[in-house]
Amino acid sequence: MLALDPGGDAYLAGTSTNPVPPYSGLPAPPPVRTGHAYLAKIQTQYPYPISIRTAGNTFSQRSGPVSPGQITSITADGLVPDQSIDLGFTPSAPLPRTLGGVQVLFDGDPAPIVSVAPGRVVCVAPNSLAGKSWVSIQVAVRATRSNVQMTEVVADRALLTRDGSGAGPAFARNADGSINSRDNPAATNSTVTLYLTGAGIVDPSCPEGGTAPATAAPSSTNGPLPVAGYLCGYYQMFVTAPPYPGDITPIFNFAITYSVK
Repeated sequence: MLALDPGGDAYLAGTSTNPVPPYSGLPAPPPVRTGHAYLAKIQTQYPYPISIRTAGNTFSQRSGPVSPGQITSITADGLVPDQSIDLGFTPSAPLPRTLGGVQVLFDGDPAPIVSVAPGRVVCVAPNSLAGKSWVSIQVAVRATRSNVQMTEVVADRALLTRDGSGAGPAFARNADGSINSRDNPAATNSTVTLYLTGAGIVDPSCPEGGTAPATAAPSSTNGPLPVAGYLCGYYQMFVTAPPYPGDITPIFNFAITYSVK
């Protein structure tokens, strides 16, 4: 059996048997043949000019999984856009599907793009991923396409950190709207706002690649909820600071903390 993957590599499958050894001058015993299944990959002679290294949650910096509406980063060798462009998380218009000559294809469909730079593109995973278990991801720069990376589709909540590394102090706001830090900790029992992506489609009315309306996120709801004026897929959630001081770890992300006095 012979099959081709989207990148042009061939896979050959079948069965083989052990050879019968020769016998000289003696009657050969009955042959004993053992069947073996095999799978061989025949790779193209030249590597892909663009090769995906990672594809996953922008806030956690992990490679995989992805979820519908997730702000997703793809890093790739050989990815060189026409120019570096960053439209940010509060774009003034719906995100384009091509930016700096770059597209990100999820099962062949282009996704809204936030930013492009050499070796990295940030996009919003399409809402059409809902109900899927796996998705193929491919990067295209003008007429050149990368290898295809198969990635699991599952909710993967990740909090935004102050330095964007995916670990350490969270980017969080205290009840008065100020940025949380050890020098500016939250009061005990007060409300702290955390920001995340990868929670799936929280509000189906929030347009893919667009921004949440001004009516988003009532403060009386814990979340996650869209943030008014920010990309759909960029969410906030409200937590209550515990009645004791220290660096506090949100329950679902142990590598991230916020400070309480």
